[in-house]
Amino acid sequence: MCVSGKFFERSWAFSLGPTGGVLIRVGPIEVMAETQLRFLGGLSDVEWLGEEGLRDVNSKSSLVGAIPLRRAREVLEVYDPHMRRTRASALWMRLALALALALGLAAMSAAAQRFTILTNGRNLQIPINHGLPDQPLGFTFCRLRYENIRRARKSGWGDDYPQADYNFMVRLAELTRTTISRWDNGYPGFANVTAMDPDLFRCPYLRMQNAANYDFTPEETARMRDYLLKGGFLWIDDNWDPDFEYIRPNLRRILPGAKIVDLPVEHPMFSILYRVNPLPQIPALGSWQYSRQDSEIGPSTVHYYGVFDDHDRLVVLVSMNSDVSDSWEREGDNQEYFETFAGKGYALGVNVAVWVMTH
Repeated sequence: MCVSGKFFERSWAFSLGPTGGVLIRVGPIEVMAETQLRFLGGLSDVEWLGEEGLRDVNSKSSLVGAIPLRRAREVLEVYDPHMRRTRASALWMRLALALALALGLAAMSAAAQRFTILTNGRNLQIPINHGLPDQPLGFTFCRLRYENIRRARKSGWGDDYPQADYNFMVRLAELTRTTISRWDNGYPGFANVTAMDPDLFRCPYLRMQNAANYDFTPEETARMRDYLLKGGFLWIDDNWDPDFEYIRPNLRRILPGAKIVDLPVEHPMFSILYRVNPLPQIPALGSWQYSRQDSEIGPSTVHYYGVFDDHDRLVVLVSMNSDVSDSWEREGDNQEYFETFAGKGYALGVNVAVWVMTH
């Protein structure tokens, strides 16, 4: 949808942006006016980062995808320093903002349907889809499926599934220019595979939950080694002390001699798009509601361990004493939890995905 014309000898056009906002074009100038009432924590001032996107500079829990409507006039003046502050231009600006708001509100219902999130986490241990997305248009979120051999931590492979996977893909498409895969039913492109699945090698990004519940078989160990050395990436999440005592031996069997490093906050992955500092400790919603503590197990220190291959490429990330995916799964279930943890969790998750796609 696009509306255009002339007003006070200045050409203008309005079109609906990809996230339900409004693109305002004045001559060669084009900016986005945010018209959604709520977008990952509400509207706040942002910092323009050129091709990298927009960064929130006011709120540690808000990640904003477009310039707020109340700043559209300021931004237009920044982009057009020769704009005269005449009565005519003031009238034009008031009309422009009114039209932008009207168009944005008209598009809001469609935008809300397009970016609906899932709520009421279930920790489902049964796949809701099979194979890879019907429309392999871009980034696919793959989750590693396994059968528990012990119950060391929580539920198993499907912890935070499918809400975390679904919601993360929705937000990745909103917060970046990434094109994502999709299923024919309209769901974003998240999938699940086993270590021996032929589709494993079509999943450059792979997530594993509660890895202390499982030991890879010799055949799976060789398969995972092949996967990682050929360019794959594995993020093992939602682990709490002493889970690393189970996870480390598996990593050693998969990649003998690989370097395992406690990544510092200065590692460039943590600032490739959003500056994440400090590295977040994120509890499950239920634990946080009960204890109001960031740790699920009492006092503990968060670690993000990186495993590097012989070419010094980061091939595995292990989040210890943190449940990042719960901040995705539960963003719509509790407003206070959302405001406290969702921004941190999505910032880290988007950074990791961008890092994987560019390295």
